[in-house]
Amino acid sequence: MQSIAAGLPVGQRQLERVFKQAMGITAKQYQRILRVNKTVQYLRCNPSANLIAVAYQFGYSDQAHMTREFKSFTHYTPSYYIRA
Repeated sequence: MQSIAAGLPVGQRQLERVFKQAMGITAKQYQRILRVNKTVQYLRCNPSANLIAVAYQFGYSDQAHMTREFKSFTHYTPSYYIRA
């Protein structure tokens, strides 16, 4: 968000407020949704993928971080999602 705000005549905080007003969620929440969606799509196409490698590929700090975020959106762990 900071890099986007740098090219605009508004500050970062104002841009964040405008984003939340327009989208109904914060930019951070939107980024989390996109990342989990990308992870879900990847696991659909690559069910035998190593979950540690997937976590790092999509920018999670570790597998536990990916599992927490994945579960908060899908209500399933990545490994359960792959099996189902």
